[in-house]
Amino acid sequence: MPQKQETLVVVEDFLISKLVGALLRKQGYPVVVAGPSEAAGLLRSEARCGILLTNSPAIFLEFAEKVPLVYLTSFPDPDLQAAFRDCRVVRKPFAPGELIQAVGELTGAAGSFSATLRSC
Repeated sequence: MPQKQETLVVVEDFLISKLVGALLRKQGYPVVVAGPSEAAGLLRSEARCGILLTNSPAIFLEFAEKVPLVYLTSFPDPDLQAAFRDCRVVRKPFAPGELIQAVGELTGAAGSFSATLRSC
């Protein structure tokens, strides 16, 4: 499997961050798991940050127009989804294939997983 170059930044609850990070690393993505303030600093300074994965509405709103984003949520807001083009919403609970598909769509490396995803 070829190594992907853009770093994915994950801002989520501890256990979900570990799961998401392990899953995406297995797919060849470099992943940084960070808290909200650390992620904000990385995203403001790191040119190689490719995609932000978060469940934080504040982080979502701050960076949705700046970097591609995967919003992990139990309760998607249709109005919020309609406002942003370069993001995908993955509804919790999600299957690994749904997450991989969403990231693949944003990186241009969409795989063979079939998933029900909504564009933001």
